[in-house]
Amino acid sequence: MVPAASILGFRSPLVSRRAYIGLALGLVLAGSVLLWWVLSGPTTTPPPRQSIEGLQDTVTVGWTDRHTAVLDYAHSTDALTALGYVHGMTRPWTVTVWRRTALGTLSASFGERLVPLDRHARQLGFAHHARRTYNQLPSSAQRRLRAYTRGLNAALGAERVQQRAPFVHLNLTPARWKPWHPLAIERLLAWTGTDVSSLFAADRAGPPEFRRADRRLRRWLHLHGRTRSIAWAARPSSDSARPALFARHILGASAEPLVQEVLLRPPSTAPTATASLPGAPVFPTGTTGSRSWTYLLSSPARLTRVETDTTRIRTRHERITPAEGPEHLVTIRRQGERLLVRTAAPDSAWALTWPGLQPHSDVPRWTAHAQLREDISPFDSVASAFRLFGGSGLTMTPAGEWTVRGRPPVVERGPETVLIGRSPWARHQANGLRARRVEGPVRPPRWSASDSS
Repeated sequence: MVPAASILGFRSPLVSRRAYIGLALGLVLAGSVLLWWVLSGPTTTPPPRQSIEGLQDTVTVGWTDRHTAVLDYAHSTDALTALGYVHGMTRPWTVTVWRRTALGTLSASFGERLVPLDRHARQLGFAHHARRTYNQLPSSAQRRLRAYTRGLNAALGAERVQQRAPFVHLNLTPARWKPWHPLAIERLLAWTGTDVSSLFAADRAGPPEFRRADRRLRRWLHLHGRTRSIAWAARPSSDSARPALFARHILGASAEPLVQEVLLRPPSTAPTATASLPGAPVFPTGTTGSRSWTYLLSSPARLTRVETDTTRIRTRHERITPAEGPEHLVTIRRQGERLLVRTAAPDSAWALTWPGLQPHSDVPRWTAHAQLREDISPFDSVASAFRLFGGSGLTMTPAGEWTVRGRPPVVERGPETVLIGRSPWARHQANGLRARRVEGPVRPPRWSASDSS
């Protein structure tokens, strides 16, 4: 009989174990490294044992001296529960702020001054379309999201988390997550990955209110600069070196680190080392025993003027209730698949086209990459096609054979190197990569540190 509740255990300092990859804030090195394991991971020290309803078996969580969480598990849904627990323990304030931002409920806790942020989030429909998406997902995907939020709720409900400084100072208790909430976070991450410069470049006189609201949202989250992210791969110049796959994810200027590195260790297959983002099972960079991957976390969006057709316009209303002050009514208008942002003339309007306005999610693709589902191959071009994110990235085999995924704006190929990016500056970085390889083996940490971009 499968127990209704099982144990999440935390490992004390152990002897050395061999890991298959080293990840350090987006850095991926092909090959294995030896790590010494200590219990020094999260700021909030977890209890030695934690009972969580719904676990099928015992899961053990350990920490490396570089704060990588190591999950030993027998079932993939248990791994997602443990991942949610790790995110809740290590990034509780981040996931709380992101969730309230995505749901458009900041003003309910922080007051009237944040109503414009709530209004913008409601207009973009992070929560509305997350609910739609969850209801249309297959039961297996819903089960994985329930598993992840079980872990989050267990961590956020712990007294040791609720006694963290931000919660105490603001007299705030983390709310329980529903299974569709990670899909709202996924949309928030996708939206902050849109290219602002091109989104508003069509007409500088475009919708100024929308532009100001969007700028304020990004500043509030400190999530910006995603267009400067790059990824590259290089084959070794000698047989003694290994091929390298590197990713630099520009995630803004958050006061706390956002990326949580995780080593997933199922019982009978090679481990998966991956970088995860808190609040949703999103794995932009990682490696398995047979393949490494990295994606730029961009999302396509377009703002254009369109002729309005009143017979096709659909309207819905949402209410914002701040902690003090009057209630606010938000009116959201759509024409077909576009969001009508602002009326431009009696017969036209500014309209936003963005995948997040549809019931899409890439969580099934991310979990497939991390080997947390078995029904699709993560590298099959049809089954693994991204729908919310752009899917621009690189994958590489242990032999150093790489594949450019999606349509990155910048692709620079050399004899033994490839670099992808989104900004024109990426071409200069590609020249530097080729020059560095001529000088000798490419060492990602050293090249990254010397790169002034």
